[in-house]
Amino acid sequence: MSSVNERRQRLILDLMAGRVSSDEFARAFSVRPDELCGLGLKLLDEAYDEESPDGVEFRLYLGHYSGFSGAYFDVLARLAVVDWHRRHEDVVSALDMFRNPKAIDALFRSALMQHSYLEYDETFALGRKAIWALHKIGTPEAVEAIGKLLHSDNPVIKDRAAEHLVSIEREDPSETVRNAAKQALAASQAQHRR
Repeated sequence: MSSVNERRQRLILDLMAGRVSSDEFARAFSVRPDELCGLGLKLLDEAYDEESPDGVEFRLYLGHYSGFSGAYFDVLARLAVVDWHRRHEDVVSALDMFRNPKAIDALFRSALMQHSYLEYDETFALGRKAIWALHKIGTPEAVEAIGKLLHSDNPVIKDRAAEHLVSIEREDPSETVRNAAKQALAASQAQHRR
């Protein structure tokens, strides 16, 4: 059973809205106020293990409130690529904060995922956020992942990937990264000519 019941979910919302102090909130969870980040991580790990969509939602609220330390990285990377919750954009936004090359695969896969709860979104915000996060990682491997998105069946994702590669090719301070973007664009153009 989830350790974040309905009463504790209300407490998380009250904390976010400023209706309870961090001291009051911490007391309700039997931790010190300076332990809220660790509490958030522990609870998010539990939500992942329980495959609890509501648990992920509320625990991400707590994570955004207390801050995502580096210890959150692994669970966020795992949450990015599973389909049983409804907070993928929040997860990708949190991963974006780390700019960690270890997130490349999760971000690439997120850019391609099509969740039924996002069917209404014709702008494909999740995919666009994932591409932006890859761009900000700024390694040749991240650029290569963006290049692979040029082969997506989704025209929005394909166009956004191309825009980012052109931007990287023109503006990135690293010649190695600029060359990776140039190669990805050239490979895509060569394939379209066939």
